[in-house]
Amino acid sequence: MLRFVDFSSLYDRLYEQATRLKERFDEWTQTPVGSWTLKLLRHGITLAVLVYLVYQMTRIGWERIWDALPTTPWFYVLFLALYFLLPIFQSVGYSLIWNRPFRRLFPALIKSGVYNKEVLNYSGEMYLFSWARTRLDRPDGDIAHHIKDNTIVSSVASTTNAVVLLGFFLVSDLVRFPMLADRTWIYMVAGVVGIVALIAVGIRFRRSVFKLHSWLILALFALYFGRLFLLQGLQVTQWAVAIPEVAVQTWLTFLAVQIITKRIPLMPSQDLFFMAVGLEMAGAVQVPEAGLASVLAVHSVLDKGLGVLLFGLVSWYDRRSLFTDAETEGDEALQPEAYSASDASRAPDPELQETSS
Repeated sequence: MLRFVDFSSLYDRLYEQATRLKERFDEWTQTPVGSWTLKLLRHGITLAVLVYLVYQMTRIGWERIWDALPTTPWFYVLFLALYFLLPIFQSVGYSLIWNRPFRRLFPALIKSGVYNKEVLNYSGEMYLFSWARTRLDRPDGDIAHHIKDNTIVSSVASTTNAVVLLGFFLVSDLVRFPMLADRTWIYMVAGVVGIVALIAVGIRFRRSVFKLHSWLILALFALYFGRLFLLQGLQVTQWAVAIPEVAVQTWLTFLAVQIITKRIPLMPSQDLFFMAVGLEMAGAVQVPEAGLASVLAVHSVLDKGLGVLLFGLVSWYDRRSLFTDAETEGDEALQPEAYSASDASRAPDPELQETSS
């Protein structure tokens, strides 16, 4: 007799077990031993990558790397575009969710991005929650759900983008992966099945997982999915203008490697790790090692330097705007209880008032 598998109940059991394991892991990370172990692991990986990069760049020659610094201004223009692309699109996304002015959200999302890059993944969302609960006339629970929903949609868009782009590279032969050459169709089918399963799970559990309306979830997905394609196009263009003698197909290979390295979980300093991998494969794909080292190092230094600068400026702006609100509305604006979620009678910034429910 044929037996039919109840995939719905099977998924529920697997999801319950995965949730239980995650809760245990989270509890362990909160213990002194777990917290110390994670910090040691992160710092150890970062130190190992840095030591390897110093070794590689010393082998290449520091003088050669210095001489290969990007001189075209387009490299730096594209760097700025790449840096601000994420906070711009996130500001648009949250302006749709909270119905708030773009310019009021943009500084906070710049600072949130710095937290995520330089401190810890999702620490930016914690900062954003703290920022939003003092400036939005909404309950804390709604703010937390909105940030969670936006983060999930962004993660799904990122995963879908990675599967679609890597699958396209494999099928079109734009990028060569010799070890996968005989199994291209298998990975293609697996990718399609994965995307379909992800969509099916999202549809089935959308009401229990998401608080946002379905149309808003779709709009956010389209927004972030499009941002990733724009980001990747700008990234390839930046590499191409810096080292124009290298074929575009080679840069697409580097893009594929970058996509893969960014999907590695719990990997700190992903830009440094990608730089180490890129230098290792430079000779195999006939990319000038000195030029590549210079391009990737300059990008990393500019990214961290601009992040520190903007973090300081936004922090100053936050304090200034808070004191401006206090002068306008009285000393109670600086009291913690003045920002209680149950107090719906005022909002610190008139421009952040709710315009529609």
